[in-house]
Amino acid sequence: MASADISEIGPGLFLGSAKAATSRKALDSRKIRHVLVVDTTSSILWPQDFTYKRVKLDDKPTADLVQVLHPSISFISEAQLRRESALVHCTRGVSRSASVVIAYIMVAKGLSYRAARAQVEAKRAAINPNLGFEVQLLHFESLLASAPRGHLGEKLKWLRGLRSGLDVPKAMNEPVKARLAEARHLTEVTAGGAAGVKEAETWKELGSFFHDLSWYGVMPEDPQLLEEAKALAVSGGAAARKALGAWAKVEDNGEAYAPPLAATLHSGGASGATDLVLLDQSDDEPGSAKKQRTCR
Repeated sequence: MASADISEIGPGLFLGSAKAATSRKALDSRKIRHVLVVDTTSSILWPQDFTYKRVKLDDKPTADLVQVLHPSISFISEAQLRRESALVHCTRGVSRSASVVIAYIMVAKGLSYRAARAQVEAKRAAINPNLGFEVQLLHFESLLASAPRGHLGEKLKWLRGLRSGLDVPKAMNEPVKARLAEARHLTEVTAGGAAGVKEAETWKELGSFFHDLSWYGVMPEDPQLLEEAKALAVSGGAAARKALGAWAKVEDNGEAYAPPLAATLHSGGASGATDLVLLDQSDDEPGSAKKQRTCR
């Protein structure tokens, strides 16, 4: 039911999906009167009864999360000031809206990204900001160090003129390298016959990470990074292939393959080519060579 897909993150602050936002019963039962829509397509059904605001944000790692934070956090803060409840939602309440709520908590409570995410995750376990949003939120944490101390209103004034300036594709390169290092270590442990429950859980986490890279079409521009992933997937056995296979283009039998990536977008900037390439999958059609995805 739609009503079950609204999670109360804190007093008067709810996080949920677009489906949940279409349930008048769910909204009324929680005394929600403000709805922040963090996507480009969801319907605004009852403008006469609720205060709505839409911030347009695509569910892509390179979408500029920071540019929507001022209007989003201002909207949530206004509802809190009025002691009225607000729902923040995107398509599934997993990536975009979750990222906005995490950022709000970082600003309002002065918490780090990890601490704010833990608070949200404790109330809605399914959240999973895409990797690009995660690195942007970590960058936002560093920017917050220069924000005014004290009253939230002063922080909002500071936030109004904030520009990220982050090269997101380049920033995503380090998390990928770190995960590959974990995979390399696990491959060595498995080869030594010391794998156990802990290692199995880590492979599962790695699988989730690389699944997301595949889901969003995040590929390395540096062929050496991808070749390392392919080699790890082949040498690491079934667990490694399951974790790395879809992203590194490795079939279940260990054979590496590399289908044409005609829609690859090469990102560059003043510093030259970045280390990652992003596939734009917004125009996927059933049966196309590219993998279909849904927004989160």
